[in-house]
Amino acid sequence: MDQDKIGKFIQMLRKEKNISQVELAKRIGVSNKAVSKWETGNGLPDYAVFDGLCRELNITLNELLNGERNVNESNVVSEYMEYKEMQNKKKIFNYFFFGIDFIDTPKRMFCCIRHNKSKRCFQSI
Repeated sequence: MDQDKIGKFIQMLRKEKNISQVELAKRIGVSNKAVSKWETGNGLPDYAVFDGLCRELNITLNELLNGERNVNESNVVSEYMEYKEMQNKKKIFNYFFFGIDFIDTPKRMFCCIRHNKSKRCFQSI
């Protein structure tokens, strides 16, 4: 493990995300001085911080320890993140679309029954 390479890699990823050392430190629960030490190559993150750091930088543990992106692993991580985002969008769409449909359909059925237009009305539903 090359501390300088890992530090520069962390710094590069942090800057790509446009976050400060202080903000990254708060997100993963360490001091900003610790982040500074990593980025200057004067130390490595504690193993207890690896998971949070990898999650914040969207990298795998192998990528962190190698100090470079592994194209195959990066694709898997980014594809998984995209998949989760699409699942959330689907849930929101289904809730919105079907939620309104469930409210609207009984309302139209009630109006049709009330006005004795059952055959015409129910065909339009």
